[in-house]
Amino acid sequence: MKKNKELKEAGTKLKTMSRAEYRERMEWFREKARLDYNTGISCAERRGREEGERKGKLETAKKMLAEGIELERVLKITGLEKEEILSNK
Repeated sequence: MKKNKELKEAGTKLKTMSRAEYRERMEWFREKARLDYNTGISCAERRGREEGERKGKLETAKKMLAEGIELERVLKITGLEKEEILSNK
């Protein structure tokens, strides 16, 4: 019931809004949508880069271990956690 009342009030407010106010409000919504989209893209790019770096470090760690380099040294060089390397062997 509360939702219906809120929708009715919003509809009434929209009808009484001037064209200039309407255009201004719509422009605000468009700008907000654009900024939200760009923020989402930036976050996705950052996560992708981080995941790529992590995978690269794991590949390096695997190669180092295959060459006989001690695990402790691999951990120090790559900055990875022991469990992370061992679970991806």
